Amino acid sequence: MGVRPDMAIGNAAISACEKGRQWQLALAVLHITAKRGFQRDVISFNAAISACEKSIRWTMALQVTEEMRACGVLPDAVSFNAGISACEKGETWPAALCLLSGMQKVRLPWRVVSVSAAISAFGRASCWQQAMHMLSEIQSADLVPNEITYNSALTALERGCRWCQAVALFQEVWKHRRLLPSAVTYNTLLSGFEKTGQWKWALSLVASMKGIALLPTIVTMNAAASACEKGQRWEWSLQLLELMLSSGLRPDAVSCGAVLSACEK
Repeated sequence: MGVRPDMAIGNAAISACEKGRQWQLALAVLHITAKRGFQRDVISFNAAISACEKSIRWTMALQVTEEMRACGVLPDAVSFNAGISACEKGETWPAALCLLSGMQKVRLPWRVVSVSAAISAFGRASCWQQAMHMLSEIQSADLVPNEITYNSALTALERGCRWCQAVALFQEVWKHRRLLPSAVTYNTLLSGFEKTGQWKWALSLVASMKGIALLPTIVTMNAAASACEKGQRWEWSLQLLELMLSSGLRPDAVSCGAVLSACEK
């Protein structure tokens, strides 16, 4: 027996709210259908959870997940993935970890997207040790980490001011495994170098971008210039400013501020 026509309409309405990022309307429709005695299914709840996730309402996403279980509807991989993503956006790693454990309890295999979101949640909270532990967990679970996974781990190390570990991860993954780093990869590393004043590493990284035909962005150059400023290397800050101009990049307040500060020192 298929989905009842009335609930099919309800699911379509919740899905429309989800696509429009109207989480309050999505929850309202979800609850109205319950009051009218419609039998809600996993599609109904998943659309509502996703609506909360897109609006960064992680507490509501978790509440819908609990309501789902209370109604006897078993969460599937989509349910957990949306919930973990909501926790990642809400920067609440304990809840993300709880949902990952929940997947194991109902014997749902982890997916790369789920664990990557959890690693990102650790990164946003500067919990680099937990992020690296989760990275080792994903590898032992016979899953293949992707660029998002590794970039999330890099972010955790960057926020934890662990630039040495970040360099080691970069060399292991993007050099030995021959993955092509993206602008996100470079900018994350450069942000770590900027925070710790590692100007030599910053300049070397910017120079290496030519080798893979990746053009530096203003964010890239600003981070490198700031690293030179912190390392009291005004001459390199000026050269980076010249490189920005010759590359067609328009220096902004951050660029000029870093160069001026370097020259003052």
